[in-house]
Amino acid sequence: MLHIQTILYRYENLDKIYESIPKHEDITWHISKVKSRKTPESEIWKDERVILYDIDCKDDDFVAKRNTSFNGMKEGWFCLLDDDNIFHNHMYEVYLRYKDTDFKGMIIGQQNDSNNNFRLDTTYPYIGRIDSGNVLCHTLALKTNKWQNSLKYPRDFLFWDNCFKLFKIENTVLIKEVISNYNALR
Repeated sequence: MLHIQTILYRYENLDKIYESIPKHEDITWHISKVKSRKTPESEIWKDERVILYDIDCKDDDFVAKRNTSFNGMKEGWFCLLDDDNIFHNHMYEVYLRYKDTDFKGMIIGQQNDSNNNFRLDTTYPYIGRIDSGNVLCHTLALKTNKWQNSLKYPRDFLFWDNCFKLFKIENTVLIKEVISNYNALR
């Protein structure tokens, strides 16, 4: 199973994001939003692959939103898809290559910017050189790692760095393929 996680803040992008996600049975889209905002009307709620988490928190509490839907991802692989982005099909292709193997770790790929120009090269987690969206990770990481606030580090770096510490270099694959976009809907 490929779990795609989006923390919803920009409701106006919901349908565009949905259109970008392949309609395969082995994909589940986890969407976290606050209870205090009305759920937008959309046909996507009829899709059984979409799980909505209504969370009692502030709209900008990304930690609560991420961790609540992390709890719903029990097995398989996951990636993070911000609500200002669209899904990159190469992410699904990479998932297909690894889903039936014994490999349990993280796969870090390249990323393009909103103009489809190269943005991030493949590297181990390093501040400013990893984004929430350019990693495909086994759900094993969610047993010990959660999204956290930090005054010292960006949240995405901190999360992926903790996953890297769990899997170590032996279970981290760097691929020279673009698997994510950055701010494609801005």
